[in-house]
Parts: sequence; C-alpha cells; structure tokens
Amino acid sequence: MYYKKWEYPLLLAIIFILILTTETNGYDFRNVNWGMAKEQVKINEQSDLFSEKEDYLYYTVNLNNYFFLLEYLFQENKLIRSKYILLDTFVIKNKYMIALRKIL
Repeated sequence: MYYKKWEYPLLLAIIFILILTTETNGYDFRNVNWGMAKEQVKINEQSDLFSEKEDYLYYTVNLNNYFFLLEYLFQENKLIRSKYILLDTFVIKNKYMIALRKIL
C-alpha cells in the first residue's frame, strides 16, 4: 500500500492520540493518570529513566522490538501530556507504517 508524504504525520498523530486516550486498569496512560505529581509518575513508571528535567521525565521503552523515548510533560507539578518518540530509523519509509501496525 502506498502512502503520500503528508499522510505519515497525520497517521502518527491519530495513532498516538488513540494510544494516549485509552484507559486501562484504572489508569489513563500506562500506569499513570493525568494530573499526577512528578514523583508519583516516577514511582508508577516501570521503564528505565533516561533523563529528568524540571518539567519533563524521559524513559526508554521497547514496544514490540521498536525503541521509543517516552516523554512525560508536567505543568505546576501535574502530568498534562505524554508522547512516544520513535528512536528507530528506517531507510525505506514504508517501514514506519509496518512498525506502527505491529505496535497496534
């Protein structure tokens, strides 16, 4: 299947919005809830902490053998946003779509 250049970012955005808004086991995202304090997120997150800044936490995550950086953003010490950043790179651009299908 052929995808146009502009479809990749749109598809990625839709997929990540779906992932971020899916509620499981009483949590909003992974093992955390929106509005949680930074320290509580650090306790609940089971992945390896990669980096910490004043309003950010970064974790390394492996999903279906693809490596991601998981970013948590805090405002006034409350979790307001998170996202996955794909760390793997592919020469063949269609492999990004294959990777996303495997994750979902």
